[in-house]
Amino acid sequence: MQRLRSRLALVAACLAGYLAGSWNSGVVNAAREPSKDLVAADREFDSSTAANGVEGWVSHFALDGIMMPAGSPLVAGQDAIRDFVTKTMTPDSSMRWEPIDGVVSGDVGYTYGLSKSVRLGADEKPVATWGKYLAVWRRQPDRSWKVAVHMENASPPPAPKAQ
Repeated sequence: MQRLRSRLALVAACLAGYLAGSWNSGVVNAAREPSKDLVAADREFDSSTAANGVEGWVSHFALDGIMMPAGSPLVAGQDAIRDFVTKTMTPDSSMRWEPIDGVVSGDVGYTYGLSKSVRLGADEKPVATWGKYLAVWRRQPDRSWKVAVHMENASPPPAPKAQ
């Protein structure tokens, strides 16, 4: 009975310390580190695409990666992704995005965020469209992250920021 009371006291002390925050921040920060790396990989994906266009986009997909573009059939494999994106990423267009967050579990993770695409309209004036995306990432043998599945759809423009 004494042994049970000792164990319960230990559990209660651990719980009290956790709730008080003395362990909470360390546990949360340790768990978030892989997610920070994944969000950084997503930001690099954005930068690479902005700088290198189609090839920047394709280079961040796994060889067997899949795109699930809104309103279009599934696109599987880097070659098919390159063919598809070549038709949508034109010299008069740009696409940028910002991840909101990411989660990692082992060698798989996901990021999600908001995107903005701009292309010239019929009147040669820029037309912006907004979207949201989800990217599922898989860690590669070299420990880098590559997109395994990417899906996106339209979204209303963000609300103006309060001043």
